[in-house]
Amino acid sequence: ALATGRLWQRLHLSASAAGVAMHPLNQPVEMIDRDRQLERDAKSEARLAEILKNPDWQPTFCFRSGYSTREAAVSARRSVETVTEKV
Repeated sequence: ALATGRLWQRLHLSASAAGVAMHPLNQPVEMIDRDRQLERDAKSEARLAEILKNPDWQPTFCFRSGYSTREAAVSARRSVETVTEKV
């Protein structure tokens, strides 16, 4: 899971630099565990298995990507000076 998170960060930064929009989708994978926890039918697992078409693969992380049709809002950032100390 840690390796997947690190890979996602690198992929997301590279995609952003290339103008590709990306968005993580946690729910498809999380629902598999939730269905098991609640002892429900494995509908979420079946849906992902149908998409993957390979029973040996187990998804860890899902995301969507593409070219945005509009500019994303800029998120608030603190300046370097507010988060660093002079030594």
